Amino acid sequence: MIFEYDDFGAIASRLRHATILCSDFEKVVEMAGENDFLFVDPPYTVKHDYNGFIKYNQRLFNWDDQLRLKRSIERAADRGALVLIANANHTREVVPVVCAKIPLR
Repeated sequence: MIFEYDDFGAIASRLRHATILCSDFEKVVEMAGENDFLFVDPPYTVKHDYNGFIKYNQRLFNWDDQLRLKRSIERAADRGALVLIANANHTREVVPVVCAKIPLR
């Protein structure tokens, strides 16, 4: 959907020097170093079968992938990368080392 206030020219200008990658997340996260910012928004998944997410997403991003993401993010944070994770509440279980609640105003 395109809105009249969408400014694709400005977006293109800002992305002109960006590198856009299509890759497994682990390869990209491993590139992050000190003061790099990672916004991580993985697909929802659960380690049980008690909700609908497992039905459409288990093959795309499963619990083992969540744990692999956890280890990757921890390594990036150890290198000094800044990480913001947007996900379901279970993210705190998977990545407790780098998770903190930020109050919204």
